[in-house]
Amino acid sequence: MKKSILVSAVIAGLSFGVSAEQPSYNFVEAGIVKYDDDDSTKLLGNFEINENFYGVASYELLSEETFFGDVDLTILSLGAGYKMPLNKDTSFFAQVEYTDYEIDTSFGSGSEDGYNLTVGVRSMVAENTELFGEIANKNIDSSTATTLGLGVRQSFTDNFGAYARYDRDDFGDDSYGVGVSLKF
Repeated sequence: MKKSILVSAVIAGLSFGVSAEQPSYNFVEAGIVKYDDDDSTKLLGNFEINENFYGVASYELLSEETFFGDVDLTILSLGAGYKMPLNKDTSFFAQVEYTDYEIDTSFGSGSEDGYNLTVGVRSMVAENTELFGEIANKNIDSSTATTLGLGVRQSFTDNFGAYARYDRDDFGDDSYGVGVSLKF
């Protein structure tokens, strides 16, 4: 119920844009993600292939010191997406990614893989301000999680900006991300 209210509010808010420009799908972002108990470093890149298709890649490193030793989780994702304009400043997108999870501990290492399916809406609500909302379904071997993400990208120049995002999964776990972005 809460998810449907949040999604409805985001979609309603995204439909009142004042800019005549679609969001850019050519960017690189670098930032930190704060999970309930841990922090990670994340790199994300999108690049337009043509008017409707784009590629996406991300790398995330989460490190934690525990009583039993260091634990490092590395997440690498590669995929492609489809985008289509909903109006002059708002676009719908859908993307699929292959994701590889590598874990290294003092006791050994392991690997699992899976895929992510994401759908969402991005909108330029002002000349330099983009809002976005998305729902992602992450499938890793036999585990599945659904995540609702909301965020903002603010441009300070034609190419440089910052972003902030909030995500909540169906297990009740929250994460917050902030970072810088570079459009090309």
